[in-house]
This record gives sequence, structure tokens and C-alpha cells, in this order.
Amino acid sequence: MSTLSTFRSAVDKKLKDDKHVLGTYSLDNTIYDLYIEDGVRQYSKKRPRKDIYEHTVVTGETTYFSLPTDWEEGFSSIIELEYPVTTDNKTKFPPEIVDQKSYKVDRVPSGATSVLRLIFIDYPYPSVGEIFWARYTKRHTVDATASSIPVADEAAVINLIMSICCNTIANYWLTTQSSSIGADVINYQSKADEYSKRASQYFSMYNGEIKDLETGIIGEWDPSLYTGENPLTHDQDYQ
Repeated sequence: MSTLSTFRSAVDKKLKDDKHVLGTYSLDNTIYDLYIEDGVRQYSKKRPRKDIYEHTVVTGETTYFSLPTDWEEGFSSIIELEYPVTTDNKTKFPPEIVDQKSYKVDRVPSGATSVLRLIFIDYPYPSVGEIFWARYTKRHTVDATASSIPVADEAAVINLIMSICCNTIANYWLTTQSSSIGADVINYQSKADEYSKRASQYFSMYNGEIKDLETGIIGEWDPSLYTGENPLTHDQDYQ
């Protein structure tokens, strides 16, 4: 399983930053972490992680209900809401998906502040003891123990991180150039051009490997999610 160290090592091997503009790399060194975080953030916007949340309605919940604890305001969104939930064979009895116009995520009053809640607009509302399933998006994570990025997309994300790193190095050499004269200016400009070109190349590779980036479309859910079988195409979505 890939971890933060996997990404650090991959970036260092490809970057070849001979002047150590970003710092000197060693095992578990953090010099690339901000760039990795930025790459994961950008990738998550285009191809977010998908998860499923099961909520059992408790006393006091009427038309608005708690969201997952890892819901991120401004990023997360509901893909679909299933209610009522049945354990019957869903190949024979398809899941009942709530019309998207029948609910929304918004803030509701909570004392002197407000909290984000899932709000049912139209009847029927889930009642106490009933369950609904919310399929939703969230940001990918990469840490010391695991990565939620699908293995098939890791090379693309590394190329994106490489693009960010190369742009940073190119900007460094441009800044250095501005305070220099003579032959050094030519050398610094050459370095800036080199890394700017590499940044563009890596970003092009990233775009080429993630072919549906601009569509904003999230793939269909596997029928296996309804039948209890092992999912065939989204096995990385539920880590």
C-alpha cells in the first residue's frame, strides 16, 4: 500500500533538483509534503473520493439530519440518497433513490451558532429508527500509513506534484535572475526555462492520464454495491 513516503520518494527520484532548491531530501523528510498536499487537493477537485454514509435517525431529528463527520463544507457533495433502505435482493428490487430536488445541504440554527445538516424538503421524511444511505464525495488523503488515491491514478498524481515542484523551482531561478548580472543571468534564465518546460510537460502527462478531468462527471456506482458482491471498479473508493 502506498503511503506519504512512497510519494516523497517518487518525486525525489524524478525531480533531480541538483541545486537542492526545495531542500535536501532524506528518508521521511518533509520537504515535498506541501507540494504533495497541493497535488492531492487539485486531484481531489477533479476526481473526488467517493464514500457511503449510513445514518440511523435519532430522537430530535425531524426534517434535518446529521452529515458524515468527514464532510467538508465547500468540497463535499451528495451523489445520491437512498431511502428507504431495504436489505432485499436489489437486483430484483432496485434501490429507491430520493429525487435530488427533495433534499439539500444547508445550515440550520443551533443555539447561538449554526450547523451544517442534510435537510429533507419533501415528504416522506425518515422517522426515528429508520435508516438512509448517502453516497457522497470527499477529499483524498495521503498520510504516513495509507493513501486513498487509486493505484491506477498514482502515476498521474505524481506527475501533477512534479509539475507543481518544477514551477516552484522555475520561479526561484527567475527571482534569482532579477538580482544578478552578466553570465549568471543567462545561466539562471536557462534554469528557469528548463524547469518551466518540465512543469508543462508533467502537467500535460497528468491531463493525458486522467482523461475525464474536465467533465466533472463521477462514474456510475457498481451494481455490486447493491448485491453484496466485491466491487469491480471502485475498490479504491472505500479505504
